[in-house]
Amino acid sequence: MNFFSTSLNSPVNKNVTTNDRCADCYQKFNQQTILASTQCNHNFHTKCINDRKIEHCPLCKVATAGGMHQLDIISLTEEQANNSTINKLLVNRNFSAIHNMLDRAGYGIDIDFCESVLLEDILQHDVKNIANMLELLSKYTKSSYNQSMKVRDILVTILKNNTNKDDIIDIFITNFPVGVSFKQIALNYYIEQRNFTKAKNFLTQDNIRLPEDTVEQILLEDIEKNQLENIQTMLKLISIVKRDYNSKSNVIDNVLDRITTNFDKIEIVKIFREHGFSTLTSQSLLLEYNIEKGNFNNAENIIKQYKIDIDHDVFFNTLAIEIDQGNITNINRLFYLVKLSKQIDHPKFKTSLNTLLDNIILSLNKLNIIVTFLNYQIITPQAMHFICSNYYRFREECPQIKDLMKQHEIKFTCYTFSSELQKAINANNQVAIKEILELSKQNYKDKVSCYTSVKDILTKIVLDDNNLEIVEILLDFNRSDEAAINTVTEYYLNKMNFVKVKYMLNSYSASFKLTVFETIMKEAISSNNIVNIKQILNLVPLMPYNNHSEIYKIINNILENIVQYPDKIEVLDTILKEGMRHYYNLKPLVNYYLEQRNFIRVEHMMKYKKDISGDVFFNVLFNEIQENNIENIKFMLYLLKQIDARIDAVKTINETLPLALKEIDNLEIKEAIGKYLSSCNI
Repeated sequence: MNFFSTSLNSPVNKNVTTNDRCADCYQKFNQQTILASTQCNHNFHTKCINDRKIEHCPLCKVATAGGMHQLDIISLTEEQANNSTINKLLVNRNFSAIHNMLDRAGYGIDIDFCESVLLEDILQHDVKNIANMLELLSKYTKSSYNQSMKVRDILVTILKNNTNKDDIIDIFITNFPVGVSFKQIALNYYIEQRNFTKAKNFLTQDNIRLPEDTVEQILLEDIEKNQLENIQTMLKLISIVKRDYNSKSNVIDNVLDRITTNFDKIEIVKIFREHGFSTLTSQSLLLEYNIEKGNFNNAENIIKQYKIDIDHDVFFNTLAIEIDQGNITNINRLFYLVKLSKQIDHPKFKTSLNTLLDNIILSLNKLNIIVTFLNYQIITPQAMHFICSNYYRFREECPQIKDLMKQHEIKFTCYTFSSELQKAINANNQVAIKEILELSKQNYKDKVSCYTSVKDILTKIVLDDNNLEIVEILLDFNRSDEAAINTVTEYYLNKMNFVKVKYMLNSYSASFKLTVFETIMKEAISSNNIVNIKQILNLVPLMPYNNHSEIYKIINNILENIVQYPDKIEVLDTILKEGMRHYYNLKPLVNYYLEQRNFIRVEHMMKYKKDISGDVFFNVLFNEIQENNIENIKFMLYLLKQIDARIDAVKTINETLPLALKEIDNLEIKEAIGKYLSSCNI
């Protein structure tokens, strides 16, 4: 390898600097100077080095590695010599020497040569020399050069065909007044390189737009790789210039529609939505996703905001899962969503809902789910029959069934009504019995059959002690069943439950057999049960009037049978006090008391009816006179004064007593009789 170069354009060591003076004598080169140059890029006058055997460069001591070689003689004008020198200095990247020459000379440089050197440094990624070259171009070229197509072409070539050129771009922007087109190219480059931080700086400048094709490509690539962070950053950039991505651009719509084919990219769709980008297709996917995942609040918001219809298959697949799990809350939420989207009345949905309802009614533990269907006006004939046939079993689990039956006019059949009523009766559930009877009034297909069913049930249970309250409930429903009413009344009468008997007589105009009345009356008298006797007699005014005369006959017969029994005095008195005295001949009873010398009872009986048997009274009185029973005589005379004087018995006695005085020896008796006669004006 020769130490000296014979061509100014030969490769040089760019690490060694040079200038416009001889490296040996330090004199300036002038026109037609013969030059020689070493490989270390130092220039010499040929006369300064011809007579020397050079082994090392006199300036830098680099080994010559050979003999001296003379450069061609350069014969140039001063300007040409200077331009040639500058170009040589450019080749050697001696920018300080170039600046010195250009500052003194006041002329420009060879732009084409500068650009070729710049391109070489760019390709070699020599950041330092690029910066120096751009500074040189900016300083010593006209301003119009800023728009040089050649420079832009260089940049375009670099940015499109090379990577990792961020520092070069930064150098251009910092050291050279590049135009809008370069910034747009740089923005594209940064986006492609996912350098979103630097890309963002361009978006704040006027007339700089995001390249739609590049944006779409980058988004799709990052979506495919699931690069969520890159996607989020890109969407933030788009949000900065969102004005370009509304009605004027379909980029976001295209991207969203391409990824909303399944749930694999649902998280990315969510990211788009969070940044304010969505399409009906993407929102439909989000709606389906949220429904399947049970995020019903999110689903509700999407439906309200975008008025999106629920997908038929997604809805029913989710609903089937919730029904299988028995999740009533979620089932209600699903029904609310389909109603909110106004799909619940769609023929396709309606048909599917009816079919689903008929399928689930076979499970007895699904009645609460069926109620949800009913609440949303989904009902089938099969479901109505099921509701009726299982009313009692599930009424506590689903208390709204009663209202729903009324609302939907669900009617019992004869069989289901009787069956459900019997279930409630067997369980002694009076509340349920009342509910079923109440429902049957308006929700029964045949009211005549309904009353017949109740009557049949009453016939079976009416004499069961445990069912009396239930019987009354049934009677209150079917007041036309006279036989059942009377049977219940007689039952209460036999049980001496007089309160219930009065209730039946007052509320149902009940009646009872007189033989039953007579039987319980005799039982009460036999046991001297004054309380019961009073209760029995108090029932008489409540009974049908056409029975009264027969009842009084029964009471008279009873009285006639017991008057001779001293232990029944209180019983007799009770009967008379309870109003029977008006319907009974008291003479026998008074005569009985006279003969028994029970004058207190005689006086008591005379209060009810002032009548007396004259013969009996006279015989008793004269017997007492003969026996000188002065106290009894006085009391009997007292009783006579209580009797109406017009009564024949009293007249006879009053006429006989004066005659009897003649035969009485006892002065005290005479005096008593005399006083009585005087008081009677006899």
